[in-house]
Amino acid sequence: MIKFSEDNTSSHFWKCFKSLTGETSHSSTISELIYKDVLLSSPSEISSALADSLIVKPNPSCAYHPELLLKLDNLNNDYIPFTPDDVAFEVKHSKLRCSANSNHPPFLFKTFSPKLCPILADIFNKILSTGTFPDQWKTSLVTPVLKPGQDPVHPNSYRPISVLPYLSKVFEGLLSSHIIRFCNLKKFLTPTQFGFRRNYSTFYALLRVTQKIFDSLDKKQISIGIFIDLVKAFGSVPHSILLDKMLPLYKFPDYLIKILYSYLSDRSIKIKLKNFLSDSYKLFCSVPQGSTIGPILFLLLINDITAITDIDIDLYADDIAFIDADSDLCNYINYMQNSYAA
Repeated sequence: MIKFSEDNTSSHFWKCFKSLTGETSHSSTISELIYKDVLLSSPSEISSALADSLIVKPNPSCAYHPELLLKLDNLNNDYIPFTPDDVAFEVKHSKLRCSANSNHPPFLFKTFSPKLCPILADIFNKILSTGTFPDQWKTSLVTPVLKPGQDPVHPNSYRPISVLPYLSKVFEGLLSSHIIRFCNLKKFLTPTQFGFRRNYSTFYALLRVTQKIFDSLDKKQISIGIFIDLVKAFGSVPHSILLDKMLPLYKFPDYLIKILYSYLSDRSIKIKLKNFLSDSYKLFCSVPQGSTIGPILFLLLINDITAITDIDIDLYADDIAFIDADSDLCNYINYMQNSYAA
């Protein structure tokens, strides 16, 4: 029996909704796959095809340029340390899910939090002081889950469910809080971005878009919209462009840039198919799927998209809406297409 109460969160609602509709994230049994017109049946071949379809290949234009690398090399080591109370708070609110690359169940960290959190704070602060993210935490386990109504023999029919090491997630939560605190202090995140932000939601995004349409109707104008949904948005984040924006444009503290550079570098995934675990596949330009810090990094990457036009843009994560109105439909459609179709 599923109950809804007044204090239920939106995440709890969608969990109940998916349970009622059968849209739960169970791993898919993949016996065969068609990739590049070849029928694959062995787990190693299937995992290789899935990884190839998931991983966005590097673009030469997104490589680190020498000036940026020089700036990264010259960053100082001054940092704001995590306290044991900070770690305890993060551990307390962390989710007890399966952990990748760890022999220590997450519940142990919650159970023995008073004893372990001072030790974890020392470890995390050492990571900050050296600017080096542990290589053991850079590999995530990806389980493919079939999307509703999709053909199971095609790689693109699967949604990658990524699991990261538990301690990596705790560290990410702490680091994310520093990044969000800095963003809030400087107030440079566009107020029209409604995704992955506290006190923002799809409701407010939809309300804003519909209000624009109603306003145009009151003026006897015709609303015109272009809606964009970025494909593989998180998997296409170029690290060089992201860090280049965080350095001169947003002027993030050196220690945050330094640890993020290490965090994003040399990451990999392993594909998990029931009892089969694949070899590692290197990632090139992405923020880790399933990470705590990935959403805010993506918002920072696309934050300045609002500067490309005078039209007020509405965003929900990687969903972008250009909404405007005019009394001359034909001329304005041509204007919108010529300005934004590319």
